[in-house]
Amino acid sequence: MTQIPSLSTRSLSNFVEGVAVAIPRLLSGLTFLALAYATVRIVLSVVRRSITRLHVGDRELVADLIVTLVSIFLWFGVALTFLAIVGTGDIASSRRASPGPSPRSGSGRRGSTPTPATGS
Repeated sequence: MTQIPSLSTRSLSNFVEGVAVAIPRLLSGLTFLALAYATVRIVLSVVRRSITRLHVGDRELVADLIVTLVSIFLWFGVALTFLAIVGTGDIASSRRASPGPSPRSGSGRRGSTPTPATGS
């Protein structure tokens, strides 16, 4: 029975330590998001102004499409960078969990066999 209080005390202390470690990362991430929001808004307004000058009148829909595509790429980059700042870079880079070599590693050519060296 003495293990249960010890286990709960360790769990609580680990949780508090985890929160203490996460606070600076979260603050850095929130600061980045605020700066990224302002930057993305500025970039999108410049892109919209430039594209609208090129596509006047009937092509307003094309301009909106281009601005939307630029917005998607910018926000995707912001999301990946935010994940890296917060400390979940493995999610952002889609790395495998196992440190071993890839099962598809090799020469990169399918069906190729190494040629024997000839000694002449």
